[in-house]
Amino acid sequence: GKRRGECTEWQGMTRAMGGRANLVWRDVEMLTPQMLEGVAGCRCLDLTGNRLTDIRALRDLNHLDTLILDNNMLTSHLKVPPMPALRTLWVNNNNIANLSIFIDQLVASTPRLAYLSMLSNNACPNFFNGGSLKQYHDYRKFVISRLRHLTQLDAQPVTEEERREAIRLYGDLASSVAFEEADEGDAEVRRRREEEKRHREREEVEKRRAEKIRKRQERKEAARLRRERETAIALARQQEEERLDRERARKLGARPPSHARHEREIASLLPEVDAAAAPPAAAIAIPLDLPEVPGAGSLPAIAVPGTLTDSEEWSSDEDWDQ
Repeated sequence: GKRRGECTEWQGMTRAMGGRANLVWRDVEMLTPQMLEGVAGCRCLDLTGNRLTDIRALRDLNHLDTLILDNNMLTSHLKVPPMPALRTLWVNNNNIANLSIFIDQLVASTPRLAYLSMLSNNACPNFFNGGSLKQYHDYRKFVISRLRHLTQLDAQPVTEEERREAIRLYGDLASSVAFEEADEGDAEVRRRREEEKRHREREEVEKRRAEKIRKRQERKEAARLRRERETAIALARQQEEERLDRERARKLGARPPSHARHEREIASLLPEVDAAAAPPAAAIAIPLDLPEVPGAGSLPAIAVPGTLTDSEEWSSDEDWDQ
């Protein structure tokens, strides 16, 4: 009932004050959507004197220009929701100790921030918490180098000379020390991931190499088996040819030669003849009458012996001379 009454009172104050709302010194520990009903168009919100540690419920206040969070329990790791229109932020007297982490949140969430007050926080060394003047100047230069649209820091405006000096000392930082620390953690994660990636790549290379070796051995084994099979086939063919040759030689050795067989076949067809009872061979008469040669005259007569038989001998050369 108390929070319901606070919510109703807050909405009434918001309407009455024309866009300005406050809920101060109420010991509120957590902002709820019910508490923020009716203040979506609020431009200035004062939450001083509560016990807040989280302000993410303010993410729907897109038109918020001024936010006062003094005297709460905010820390360096405060999750600041996106506030594109916010130009003034007071976080005095909180528990902010790490400047880098907190400023990184503001850089990411409040791009138009022009007025920031962080007094009475350990992250802001000054007279109130025992810090030296040099420490405070260093603090200012770091914050100014990170928040480029800042025109006033704490109770003092930001001068152009101070801005140039801040940029000269810290440069155009893409990330602050906090981001660098986070990057170191990210770098460790990236390093492990790179190592895992290289390990996987080595395993993949080894796997491909082993696969190549296995395939090469399979090809060699297949070639060896093919050679053995071809050798076995050639040997079997040779043995078969030798067997056929032996078979043909055996068959040929059982038969007589073909020409002798033919002679016996022809002899079997001829009649048998007794050589002793056979009559002598008849004499063969050879005529020696020569025709006359015209103009040759008469030639002397040549004595020609009678017809010769096989049993008679030829005359000698002396007979021919006579």
